[in-house]
Amino acid sequence: MIAAVVLVGVWLGLHLPITDLVERLLPWLGLAAYDRLWSVLGAAMGLGFAGFVLLSQGWTLGPVHESALGLLIGVVLAWALLISAPIEYVHFPQYAAVSALFARGGLPLDLAWLATTGLGAIDESYQFLFLPRARPPYFDWNDIVLNALGAGFGLVVMAARRRVPFALTFSATQIAVVVAIAALVALAIAPLPGPPWLTETPRHTWFRVLSPIEALVLLALVWGTTRQLGALRER
Repeated sequence: MIAAVVLVGVWLGLHLPITDLVERLLPWLGLAAYDRLWSVLGAAMGLGFAGFVLLSQGWTLGPVHESALGLLIGVVLAWALLISAPIEYVHFPQYAAVSALFARGGLPLDLAWLATTGLGAIDESYQFLFLPRARPPYFDWNDIVLNALGAGFGLVVMAARRRVPFALTFSATQIAVVVAIAALVALAIAPLPGPPWLTETPRHTWFRVLSPIEALVLLALVWGTTRQLGALRER
């Protein structure tokens, strides 16, 4: 579990060096080729993940398939609404590795996902508060959702390999109470979202800048999708 925390610290330390490297690579490749490169890598990761699940679990529908499919649908929706540039796909393997380490260290399903998503939120808070550049001018709830998706992927991989305890720490009622309280806090932080509904990027694409309450709803959906793995305890 210490390794998972250290890994997030590595992500924090490498953020600016990697940004500097990217800024050198971008003019050399050109924007179109650069985005195409990350799109191809993202598609390859998605196909590799789906192939791994099918090879390890077969074609008979089960909890691992259901969770994997739900998360992949989440990625498609994130691509359509939340991802401003294809390099954002890097969030998925980053936080998949963190959640896998937590699970391998003995944390049950809920706690491994929550710990990873929490560290992802700390990562984004650090970037917003302390990075002098290479960050948006607003707190990036979009990236927190992407980190949470990555956390789910790591737990699916560990479940497919039978290397994670599938016990669910919280009941559905407890989660509903926590989400309701968090929703009140989110609404106190910021009002319900309004127009403009989409933001244009320098790439002339459009994406949604999430408000706290929108991010909370999406995080709850990702958590619920990941919790499908808990059904493995009954098999």
